[in-house]
Amino acid sequence: MKYKQNPNTLIGSLLLACLTLLTSAIAIAKPKPPKQSLLWKISGKGMEKPSYLYGTIHIICEEDYFMADEVKKAFAATDRLVMELDLAEMQDPINVQKYTVNPGMKNISSEYGTADSTTIDNFLVKHYGAGLQQFGVIKPFVLYSMVMLKSINCSNQKSYENSFNAMAKEAGKEVKGLETFAFQAGIFDNIPNREIMDWTLKSIREAESGGAEFHAMIDYYKKGDLDGLFGLMTEKAPEFMKYEKQLLSDRNANWVPLIEELLKEKPTFIAVGAAHLPAKNGVLQLLKKKGYKVESVVLKQ
Repeated sequence: MKYKQNPNTLIGSLLLACLTLLTSAIAIAKPKPPKQSLLWKISGKGMEKPSYLYGTIHIICEEDYFMADEVKKAFAATDRLVMELDLAEMQDPINVQKYTVNPGMKNISSEYGTADSTTIDNFLVKHYGAGLQQFGVIKPFVLYSMVMLKSINCSNQKSYENSFNAMAKEAGKEVKGLETFAFQAGIFDNIPNREIMDWTLKSIREAESGGAEFHAMIDYYKKGDLDGLFGLMTEKAPEFMKYEKQLLSDRNANWVPLIEELLKEKPTFIAVGAAHLPAKNGVLQLLKKKGYKVESVVLKQ
């Protein structure tokens, strides 16, 4: 990457990448929104000024990265940035280690099996300069995130969360998170290690085949076509459906009361993974059910 990042913030970025890319691979029955967009205006219920909701994808190739003027204007018109996770929380190395390292620093490299261990080990050595003997003390979801980060077939990558965080700091805006790092890490503690290992192996195989699925997903994302994105991932990643409730629906339901309180206080720009926006249990529909006016904003690239 061209930009430098604090190692602890990188762990937070990896976790967001894991959640964002993973939940982008989940689709559930959904009403079609009136228009497709990544940016949505929220108004009504006595709000003096509107707030905005933007769907991100955490890791994207630099050449595919874009930020429309409409997004910049919406951001400038608000007084606070809210994301899934406040990246400032990642500045504490003790806190980061607590939730990303196996209890007792146990090395679980032997749990992968010989063939799988070799596959993952070779990938890690190639991209990080060390293998499972060194990284085996890290929880499987972090290893999965590390593999996903490098399986994207582009030399330079960017992050919307990092961009919005930098914009907020420059403008002196308050930054808040809807969840804590402990909560997000805990989601993966409830998923069997073997399944996360399988996802890791699948991600490596996808990278070796050129990352076609990821780049197809990016095409839909750049168009703001949430339905197309969901349709693609329904077909390509059905194994994640069993965890839809933990990864999407429950979190969306938890967020909406928090978002409502934030909307009452001052104009807010909310940036969360695009997979959280659509669907009958998505944030857009949940806010509409609460009586808010939620309108798509046309983005001109």
